[in-house]
Amino acid sequence: MNFISVKKELEDFSLDVSFELSDGITAIFAPSGSGKSLTLSIIAGLLTPDEGQIVVNDKVFFDSETGINLSPQKRKVGYLFQNYALFPHLTVYENVAFPLRNRDRRKVEKLIKLFHLDGLEDRKPDTLSGGQKQRVALARALVYEPEILLLDEPFSALDRNLKEALYEEILKVKEIFSIPIVLVSHDIDEVLALSDRIIVYQNGKVLQKGPVHSVLKLPISKEVASILGIKNIFKAKIIKSSDGKAVLELKDIRIGLDKPIFTEEIEIAIPSYAFCPGRMCEGNTFEAFIKRVIVKGVSVDCLIETPGGVIFNATFSRRAFERNAFKVGGKYRFGVITKEIIFFTQGNNGFA
Repeated sequence: MNFISVKKELEDFSLDVSFELSDGITAIFAPSGSGKSLTLSIIAGLLTPDEGQIVVNDKVFFDSETGINLSPQKRKVGYLFQNYALFPHLTVYENVAFPLRNRDRRKVEKLIKLFHLDGLEDRKPDTLSGGQKQRVALARALVYEPEILLLDEPFSALDRNLKEALYEEILKVKEIFSIPIVLVSHDIDEVLALSDRIIVYQNGKVLQKGPVHSVLKLPISKEVASILGIKNIFKAKIIKSSDGKAVLELKDIRIGLDKPIFTEEIEIAIPSYAFCPGRMCEGNTFEAFIKRVIVKGVSVDCLIETPGGVIFNATFSRRAFERNAFKVGGKYRFGVITKEIIFFTQGNNGFA
């Protein structure tokens, strides 16, 4: 069992979180200042919570009721800090070996080979690249054979290509070591690339938790949707069409729905990927002007605005964008894939 339930009051911040962990990668995702790194410090024993319980691999790290509070040295926690925290006066080999009292060469050499550090054993950290430093720090975090691995925004200082290369290293760790891995991140692409589960924080509290794609598909509130980067969040009206079906009305737009909605007003979110060129959508189309375009490799982000003043962030494949000859300032017909619309009501139960 891996279970964390802790409370911590600081001068200007309150942390009150509870969640379970399983093997694989769990991301704690939130804006800065939400308590993500604070949670890792508490798990590692660097900070003592006011109350609660921390259990990792059925071993009690902390229990306020029984008075158990293991020291960091007894917790067997691997911790990869944001700045790597390598010892500048030690070599690569010495940094990796540092947590081991007996300097077991076999363990050190195994990890040096695993993380492609062969030939760098005698070099100091200031002669290494950013990716090499991270691999050294990762090897050091694992040499002690930890029961849990904590990753505190380890990719924030790296460029995109190096990030993607190091994602493979983290996924390798997940496969080989079979321990819970907690990743603190504010990069949703990083979470999608690496994580099995996600815990969404806001102001020191858990808003939602679950499998990554389930949470992204159905955030339970507009607060969660906003944190996850969904920008198209609106209040809309529900009216009935002539055939009795529900129709979503948003200023000058009407979108027919394939499910009954039992309320006259509702809050919704439309993910940017839910839009399509009008000729590719059957029904539910509307006209809008393209106000801004940002090309992102194989995708294109567009800001579109209807004549009635509804503004959407829409993402198209670059191929679809070019095939439809979209241009800034042009007026085109767009559609919405209705099954992708997210409905926010009390408990998310506004529809049957």
